[in-house]
Amino acid sequence: MNETKSSKTSTSLTKTSRLKFTGMIFLATAVAIGLWQRNSIVTYCLQWKATNQASHIRIADALQTAFRANQHSPHNQKTLLLLCRLQRQSGLVRESRQTIEELRDAGVPESRIQDERRLTAARSGDLESSEPFLPELLTNDDVDPQDVCEAFVVGYRTRFRIDESRALAEIWKQDFPNDFRPYAHCAMIAQMAADWSLAVDEFQKAVDRGDRRVETLIPQGLCYIELNEPQLALASFQLCTELYPLNAQGWLKQADAQFRLGNIGEAKKNYSTCLTLDPHCFEASLSQAKLLLLDGHAIEATTLLKSLVNLWPEDAATLYQYSQGLTALGKSTEAAEVAARWKEADQQVELMEQLLNKLQTEPQNTELRCQAGIMMMKHYSRSMATQYLEAVLLEDPGNSAAHEWLAEYYEKRGQANIPERHQ
Repeated sequence: MNETKSSKTSTSLTKTSRLKFTGMIFLATAVAIGLWQRNSIVTYCLQWKATNQASHIRIADALQTAFRANQHSPHNQKTLLLLCRLQRQSGLVRESRQTIEELRDAGVPESRIQDERRLTAARSGDLESSEPFLPELLTNDDVDPQDVCEAFVVGYRTRFRIDESRALAEIWKQDFPNDFRPYAHCAMIAQMAADWSLAVDEFQKAVDRGDRRVETLIPQGLCYIELNEPQLALASFQLCTELYPLNAQGWLKQADAQFRLGNIGEAKKNYSTCLTLDPHCFEASLSQAKLLLLDGHAIEATTLLKSLVNLWPEDAATLYQYSQGLTALGKSTEAAEVAARWKEADQQVELMEQLLNKLQTEPQNTELRCQAGIMMMKHYSRSMATQYLEAVLLEDPGNSAAHEWLAEYYEKRGQANIPERHQ
């Protein structure tokens, strides 16, 4: 009887063990399925969020969300296509091309991959390989028509085919009247033509439709400066720094507007903020030197100006201020020598302005653009010169002079990683 009882107990324990083992397997399977489903659910939610953000033209936010979705599911077709589009719309052409290379492994059809290649080519200014397919892309249900418009509007403008860029932007406005981007692009085109009134009007239409991007707010303010409306300019720059407190250019331009308006205390504070964010900002350092001279701190101002002259020896505005500082210190001989250098540099600025006027009638003259860009780099404004020289390289990628000056600029700004692509 005891043996029978022991046998029953053993059988009962075996059954219990089996039940526990089966339960553990079930639980492990359920957990694994749950984790897989959770990853899929998270990816789906992030895709939806990025798409929604993009539909409200919150491209920067959408790009970050799409990047997170790609981290959760690296080979997801929908995520990769979304990421590729958002990178392109953000001007990250190189990154967009890298994402395109991942599409085939994710199972995206070749025809769809070709669409992405052509749009990215258009955005980068490679119209030779993309423009023949523009009508097809505009009627393609697989691509976003606004993405097509923007890619080609930017591409046309980059290649200085202004009429085509403006015409396509106007069509874009008609089809999508609430999208602020075509208005911003029309504003940039007007700005290129020095039509400041039209530019601020178009920029304001973009802002009224919800445009709060740095690349709209700062140019809008600069156009107001050209129209001698520093108070309206200040409002644009202040909105920029409120929304993007880590953007050095916003603080620089806000300080410039305050300087014009006579708000010297605020200007000083904001130049300092700019230099905290970007210690290599030449314009902010020069403006600080001007303020030091105004306050009678000639020694400190001249020391700062000397360092700026050593950095860019032919910058007209810096040479002028340096001569003023030396005069204030009673160093008349040195001041006269620097003043003579300033006059030479100022004459070069006048020649540069003549080239820029000529460029308005010959926008596709690459040699003229390169010449103006180099003169601008040496004598007037590095930030503006980089735009001209980068545009030269789109037409003439092997232009050694453009590469050389851009390399020097980035090196002097302490960005040692960037000159490599210009060597």
